[in-house]
Amino acid sequence: MNLIRPINKEIIPDNIIPESTEINKPYKIKKSVKPRLIAEGILVTKAKTAKPTEHREQVSMVQWLTAAPRRWLVAATANGVNMGPQQRNRFAQSGGRRGLPDLLCFTPIYGYVGIAIEMKKTTGGKVSPEQYRWMADLKELGWLTIIAYGYLDGIEQIESAIKVSEDIATKLNPWSEK
Repeated sequence: MNLIRPINKEIIPDNIIPESTEINKPYKIKKSVKPRLIAEGILVTKAKTAKPTEHREQVSMVQWLTAAPRRWLVAATANGVNMGPQQRNRFAQSGGRRGLPDLLCFTPIYGYVGIAIEMKKTTGGKVSPEQYRWMADLKELGWLTIIAYGYLDGIEQIESAIKVSEDIATKLNPWSEK
């Protein structure tokens, strides 16, 4: 068991559990934290690089969509939420479907009703058969469908689709400046 005595009572890192409120008593370091250096009573640990989860990627995508100059009307579906059996059953009864894309943008782009985005991790994300089926059905109904492996991939695909749609609109408009 590693023990340290903090020099300053106010400087107690979050990863240290006090055994006692008295300053002279030792503090226990959580077993999950591997100390690299103890200097002046402050535990310094090696920073871990967090692998982006699908949730983090989706949060970043929503932040980009809501901060973009274009007004995107976007909503997330509840398919990525962990539910117990009863909640999942109630969700299915009320219209929840497996494979529904993670994000639905109801803002039309020239030639498309809206955008359906299925978010995946940058590495290791797999698309289920139900998700492929949803994407194919939505595409058939006039939606732009995107399977984004990370939010940067999603942004790139959306910007590319906007550019193509603007080019088409410009070519079809006889009054556009050339």
